Amino acid sequence: MAKKPEITEVPEEKKPGTELVDWRAKLGAMTQRVIETEQPDYVNISFKGGIFTINEEPVANNRLEMIILDYRFENAWYRDNYNPNRPTAPHCWALSYEGVDMVPSEKSEERQSDLCDTCPKNEWGSDRNGGRGKDCKNSRRLAVIPASIINEGPNAVRKATVGIIKLPTTSIKNFQKFAQQVSNVLHVPPLGVVVEISVTPDPSSQFKVNFKVMEQIEDGEIIKALITKSETDAKVELDKPYLSNAELQEMQAQRAGAGAGAGGSKY
Repeated sequence: MAKKPEITEVPEEKKPGTELVDWRAKLGAMTQRVIETEQPDYVNISFKGGIFTINEEPVANNRLEMIILDYRFENAWYRDNYNPNRPTAPHCWALSYEGVDMVPSEKSEERQSDLCDTCPKNEWGSDRNGGRGKDCKNSRRLAVIPASIINEGPNAVRKATVGIIKLPTTSIKNFQKFAQQVSNVLHVPPLGVVVEISVTPDPSSQFKVNFKVMEQIEDGEIIKALITKSETDAKVELDKPYLSNAELQEMQAQRAGAGAGAGGSKY
């Protein structure tokens, strides 16, 4: 009787590149976890010296596409002259949604008046350094997120870290032109467009912040997510009061000790 041949199991041949694809998928998942869980607890946006930086990292070409979720009118008076080596919080300040009948905050360390409109520090020609300007600086506080986030969908918009921009007084007119353009021509608020924010040299004021509409956002789900973001996270950041100078110095010391600014951000 013929011996029955043994059947040996032939291992399944792996398709070329399958293992590489698996590892790439795992790396992608691990990277996404880091992005979502290790975001910085604040976003420091600065135009100091005409250099556009985010968390102390220079922005390429001094320009970046962003979405302005909302903004506030801000008045800020500093008791001492600006010292780049010792940043301070304003000693008297006010925030307003509409910019009318502004009142210095009760949290101001040295309130200069009951009303901003009648404050001597808010009059033209009151600048302690001479000239026609005001000693109290009128500005805008903008809540922003990077425009690239909208390409990742509504959920990414909801998770985005909100950054705050404080505009120099000399750049207010540029922002007003931008706001009028999107509202009167495109019939949308600032959050309805992608805007390129850039910093360029200026002979009279060292530098200016510029706003250029890049495109209107048409995706309804993205717009809904942006509106929700504006009414929640952006509102919290925009209405956040200034720290006292003692609190500010303590926070700066803590961040310096922790090496703040060394990490990247979603921007």
